[in-house]
Amino acid sequence: METELTKIENDVLKAYIHDLDNLPPKGDVRIASHRTTRDIVDELSPMVTLDEKKVAAFMEEHEFNMIKDEDGVVKWAIWKKVV
Repeated sequence: METELTKIENDVLKAYIHDLDNLPPKGDVRIASHRTTRDIVDELSPMVTLDEKKVAAFMEEHEFNMIKDEDGVVKWAIWKKVV
């Protein structure tokens, strides 16, 4: 399966990660907001239909790491700003 994103897929994913960090906070107040690939696909489904392999490739390309979350599920390590 091809993992190249269309322009709209790329734009939506870039908007999704815009205010997110791939590393734990250092200084700023941030909260863990870890997500599975399926979580991301579902959250963005009102905007665009995404393929899980494409989302996973995008997250890796943007240096998001995977962790085993407290619930025992492997997820993307994501931190977001507290507003």
